[in-house]
Amino acid sequence: MRNLYDIRILILFFTLHIFFWTGCTPKDVALGPNFSAIDSHTRRIAIVTPELRSFEISGGGIPECRVDWSRSAARNLSMTLKEELKNKQFEGILISEKENNFDLDTIRSFVQLNAYAIQSHLYGEYYFKPQLDTFDYSIGSLAGLCKEITADAIVFIFGSNEKFSRQRVETLQKMARVKTARSALGGTLSMILTGYGSFRTYQIPKERTWLYCVVADRQGRIIWYEQCHKADGSDLLKVNDARMFAKTIINGLRLKVE
Repeated sequence: MRNLYDIRILILFFTLHIFFWTGCTPKDVALGPNFSAIDSHTRRIAIVTPELRSFEISGGGIPECRVDWSRSAARNLSMTLKEELKNKQFEGILISEKENNFDLDTIRSFVQLNAYAIQSHLYGEYYFKPQLDTFDYSIGSLAGLCKEITADAIVFIFGSNEKFSRQRVETLQKMARVKTARSALGGTLSMILTGYGSFRTYQIPKERTWLYCVVADRQGRIIWYEQCHKADGSDLLKVNDARMFAKTIINGLRLKVE
């Protein structure tokens, strides 16, 4: 189990690397091919408790994972996702590790490996057009689990969000004021010497949230994938913000009209 835990942490590290250090812009990014509508028999979608990490950023910029925040964020996202699925004529079912006889940690690991392949090989530095056209990713059969929980498909969500401490906000505000003052001084000197000058007013950055969502059917085929990255101060501890993210990550998910 220790080795499995280490693998999952490594996957999470690489996923964070892709999101934050490869020039991803702070906006919604709908990834994957033009997904066709889901077969009409796929009505009941089980929602595995999202694997989220909520971090409090200290005054010096050091992130500290808060278990209580992470649990609250996961609960908010699960409940709002269930509501959004209902709006799309799906029935969302909330499940957790305690409610079934399957090792969800192992299944999550396979889901994360597939998500990493999607992120790196389809939309990153190693873009591969043929794979985009086929999108034949699979995590292995989920028939047993789906039968036990009476579901047609399962949704997995992973991600992280930040929340600045009061000291961090104060530090960033001071840094912004200093940068603005320096810019204003430089603009003034330029105006005196050259007759032209300008300066920039610096703003403090916003907290970031990133999520990716994978939906797999009974056969384990990935039938939906989407990721979302925002740097607008959204907070998954707030139900309305969690609802906004839930709506975003399943925005194009729809049933086939017979």
